[in-house]
Amino acid sequence: MSQPETTDQPRSMVVQKPKSNIYTALLGISLLCLMLACMFLLLAWSQYAEGSLSPFKLWEAASGP
Repeated sequence: MSQPETTDQPRSMVVQKPKSNIYTALLGISLLCLMLACMFLLLAWSQYAEGSLSPFKLWEAASGP
C-alpha cells in the first residue's frame, strides 16, 4: 500500500469541532463519582489502618522530602 503524500499546505475543508453530548456528560459524572469513591475509601482506610499502613503516612513517603 502506498503512503499518502504529506504536504505543508493547510486543509481546504474546515471541520467543525463536535459538540458535547449526553455521553460526554455521563463520562464527567462517572469521573466525579470515581473521585468521590476514592476519597471515601481513603477516609474509611484511615479509620481501620492504624500504624505503619496509614494512607497519610504512605502519601507523605510517596511525596518525598
